[in-house]
Amino acid sequence: KNLHEMSLHVRSSRPSMEAGCMRGTVHRVLLKYADKWRADLVVLGSARKAGRLPWPFGQTVSPILKKSSCALYVAG
Repeated sequence: KNLHEMSLHVRSSRPSMEAGCMRGTVHRVLLKYADKWRADLVVLGSARKAGRLPWPFGQTVSPILKKSSCALYVAG
């Protein structure tokens, strides 16, 4: 419910922005929309934990790093 309400708020206050709730794995959905929007940059947050292999940036960010066709900024 809260995500839906947030989406409605964004749409009403910023009509030029696209907002919504999407289903699927994070990396697939994010990369699909980055391509759709022809994004130059995708900004991601990461709860990076030192020594955690094989995903030093986490299971969500690592596939995006491998498959993205645009620049990425990972904050963490």
